[in-house]
Amino acid sequence: MTVLVEPIGAGTIVSYFIGHPDKALRAMSEVDAPNLKMLFDAFHASNSDVDPSAFVQKNRDRIGHVHIANSPGRHEPGTGTIDYF
Repeated sequence: MTVLVEPIGAGTIVSYFIGHPDKALRAMSEVDAPNLKMLFDAFHASNSDVDPSAFVQKNRDRIGHVHIANSPGRHEPGTGTIDYF
C-alpha cells in the first residue's frame, strides 16, 4: 500500500502543518519509508511560489499522485498562470 502526503498551501488552509512541497519532502525523508509518496497538487504548489513543472521533473520518483489545476481559481489547465504547455 502506498501512503500519500499532501502539502496544502497556506492560501487554502492557513495552519496546515505541511504547507509547502519542500516541507513534505523533508518529512518524507525523516520517515524514510519506501511506500511513502507525495500527492502533488499543482494549484497548491503554485500558490506557494513553486514551479509545478520543474518540481515534478526534479522529484518525480517521490511523487505518487498528481492533481492538475490552474492558479488562481483552481480551474482547468490553460486558464490561469501555470504554463502547462
